[in-house]
Amino acid sequence: MRRSVLLIAALSVVFADLAYPNNPECGWGYETYRAVGDWATDAGASSNWNPAEPLGVMTPTHAQACEYKATVHGLKPGKSYEWKVTISGEKTGFTTQWGCSGYQDPPHCHFTADASGGITFKIIASYAYPLTTEPADNSGSGSGSSTGGSSGGGGSSGGGGDLPPPPPPSGGSKKVFAHYMMGYTSQSDKSFFEGTIAQAQSAGIDAFAANLGQDGWENDKLQQLLDAAHNRNFSIFISFDMNEFGSNFGLMTQYVQKYTDHPAYFRHNGKAFVSTFSGGALGEGQWANWKQNTGKNLYFCPFFDGDLANNYNQFPSSDCQFSWDAWGAQNSNNRDVAAVKAGHSQGKTYMAGVAPWFYCHLPQWGKNWVWPPGVTGAENLWPLRWRQAIASGADFVEIVTWNDFSESSYIAPLSQEIPNFANNYVQGMDHTAWLKMARYYVPFFKTGVAPKIAQNQVYWWYRIHLKDANRNDPAGKPNLNYNVQDCVEVFTISGSFNSTVKVNIGGRETSWQITEQEQSKCVPYGGTGDVSVQVESKGQTHKGTNGPAIQGDGNIYNFNAWVGSFDYPL
Repeated sequence: MRRSVLLIAALSVVFADLAYPNNPECGWGYETYRAVGDWATDAGASSNWNPAEPLGVMTPTHAQACEYKATVHGLKPGKSYEWKVTISGEKTGFTTQWGCSGYQDPPHCHFTADASGGITFKIIASYAYPLTTEPADNSGSGSGSSTGGSSGGGGSSGGGGDLPPPPPPSGGSKKVFAHYMMGYTSQSDKSFFEGTIAQAQSAGIDAFAANLGQDGWENDKLQQLLDAAHNRNFSIFISFDMNEFGSNFGLMTQYVQKYTDHPAYFRHNGKAFVSTFSGGALGEGQWANWKQNTGKNLYFCPFFDGDLANNYNQFPSSDCQFSWDAWGAQNSNNRDVAAVKAGHSQGKTYMAGVAPWFYCHLPQWGKNWVWPPGVTGAENLWPLRWRQAIASGADFVEIVTWNDFSESSYIAPLSQEIPNFANNYVQGMDHTAWLKMARYYVPFFKTGVAPKIAQNQVYWWYRIHLKDANRNDPAGKPNLNYNVQDCVEVFTISGSFNSTVKVNIGGRETSWQITEQEQSKCVPYGGTGDVSVQVESKGQTHKGTNGPAIQGDGNIYNFNAWVGSFDYPL
């Protein structure tokens, strides 16, 4: 059993101030947002594209979270113009800009002045920072509304972090990996690996990070995994679990020398990609010597925790830094943004961790806890963390995990890889809907642009008993259990709006309208009972397979999640 202790710094939550003081999703609330463009002189300004343009100063609307707007008049009715948004650096000393496809020198947006010669500019200062326009007189429709993608530094910086980091140092495309626990593969063979690789490929995942320990049989399994990956045009790289290897650099060298020349081994900029879980305590000297003595050209991207931004200086032998801090809190996001900025300034890269859940009930190893502690909205961790990774400008994402059933962080289908000691809280707790959701966020991360939606999607997940229930379990309640919420998390990804979601828990119904492309709501249990989710759209009712009922008192504490989903037409 690995990763017996996960150390995550408890940093303060930082909120955007002034404009949206209580919403950590709204970025840079202390700076001034301005609409600029070639419309300004027609409206009476002295020049176009002026980053200090007073006519375009945008103010918070509070009509929806993080929205700013500015209305101008005096334009030529029916004339086509271009525009974008600048965010001043009065506090940070760094000015950025947003257009119709991301930040920093983005494509301009277009609009046509309304019949009165006016226009209202709007921006949602969160995540992808979409820009839209509407007529100032509300009598017609403006043109040029567009959702801009974020290739770095989006709004989940919460207003307290830096402005967007510089672009990545290499021209390589962004990649998404998934952490694969080789310690659970004793019953798996090449055929099984090919099947599980196909499932990962269906979500756009590029490679498995093969978490290796010192068990001798894992050597053969890694060979089979690489051969299966070669057959599927997929990639694998080694992630040494340093809680297992300690300082056994000799064995690590054997793995590197044996496998990094395999045709399925993942390479970045021509170098064999190698990662770790932990190992920073060994120090730069040992890692630099090992990297050189392998005789291989390695691209080293370890997880050493600590001060991620400073790790590039502390470990100059690293080409990249990886963070396991994937728990959705604002400090997770701030660490990403700072590390991306530090790494890119040195021509190095950064890999963000993204996780859906964490729960383990293994008192025999001192692991009986649910994570994260005290994070508002932790039940919404999976989409929240993806949005943070997209906004951060990270070069890579590692999903943590693909198959760590013992820590409830898996997105793989249930299989023979479930260890016996985790059966009582994993069996029947399907997470594959989270894998399905990754099909939306993986290309979003890679391109910075939300993918086209072919079907409306509904996801929901929940724990199967009240957190304060008394269960007949000698291990007792998991640590930090009091921080979770008794609610069914419902998350929708929609290409058409005004449908009605209905959630029924034990005969208690809650309903709401879908009004946004991505929408989240956590419906309080209100007691025990069966759970059903449905959507009413265009006179039709759509629903998926019901999960287990929510229980009260009973046997075994289980803070794992059951996850469901269904689609319905646009």
